[in-house]
Amino acid sequence: MVGLKKSNVFVRYFLNFIIFVLLQISATSGQALGLGVQLANLEANYEFASIDLPWAMFVHEYRSKNSYENSLGPGWCNGLHIKTPNGPIHINIEANLIIEDQKLTLQDCGSKAQIGLATVFSARIGDKKSIKDRAKAGEQFVLRDSDESGMAASVSKDGVLISFGLLQAARQFDWNGTLTAVGSIKIISIDKQISRLEADGQAVELKYENNRLISISASTGTKARFRFEKNILTEIDNAWLKKYQFIFDDLFNLESVIYPDKTSYIVFYDKSKDVVTSLLHRNGCMEPFSAITTEDKNNYKIQTSLVCNEILQSQKTEIFRFNSDGKLSNAGDKQWDKESHTIRHTNN
Repeated sequence: MVGLKKSNVFVRYFLNFIIFVLLQISATSGQALGLGVQLANLEANYEFASIDLPWAMFVHEYRSKNSYENSLGPGWCNGLHIKTPNGPIHINIEANLIIEDQKLTLQDCGSKAQIGLATVFSARIGDKKSIKDRAKAGEQFVLRDSDESGMAASVSKDGVLISFGLLQAARQFDWNGTLTAVGSIKIISIDKQISRLEADGQAVELKYENNRLISISASTGTKARFRFEKNILTEIDNAWLKKYQFIFDDLFNLESVIYPDKTSYIVFYDKSKDVVTSLLHRNGCMEPFSAITTEDKNNYKIQTSLVCNEILQSQKTEIFRFNSDGKLSNAGDKQWDKESHTIRHTNN
């Protein structure tokens, strides 16, 4: 199903850098659960937790513009909220490291073509030996990413350790490019699918059927179950015995999330542009979104408002400016007409 989701010039130009920034921010702070709209590209994203452990919470994130397909279907990616004294750290565990002679490419939740994100670590110009040969010979060295985001790849004979300044979030890869650990959490994969996580004497097991994730079970006895229709996720019973339902359109855009109390979010799209146009909240409030472009394609505005019971509650305009290479040069210029409101909504 990869590649069936629509794309457009707007997305291809801006998505790479936007998602890179968002994921690097989330590597140092807990990524909120719930439904949200990324204003920079009018993308819907939803994240829910399926099971909780003393050392991490297992989470699943959906992005409407991501054509990557995992065991939950198109647009989904699995991750962890690792618990630390300073709060949770979001880490994608569906990561692949491509190892070439003179560079390493980290792919989070899909390739650059699918999600727009690929972090490259290059060897020094003039190195004759390959990265792997240098490590196998006993050399230990560090490679910095090309975007100078602060990520580092520490290379040794045991493999590659990629970090963002936090040891709890450091990801260990073997020389096949497979993720084997996150911090102190051991990760076991079979046929490129994660089957087991172990830490502090406890374990989590993932079971699949027809390449779809059907359950996550913890050694503590808790369990989350997933249900599908025609390979599309329709329902989850999480470890807290709460049922959530999902409705997707023919392009795999998430149209609705139905909560255990039978309230729901409804997301509306312009399918021709692959952008969110409005969001109907669980409480009945409507939140429309619109993009205002000029002759300069590198500058545009996003306008959004919140209307409840036909009364305007708030209105906002946010300005985004990009360099000619597509990298964000300035964002967050906000003009409030009324009180601000939170774009991301809690998952209660």
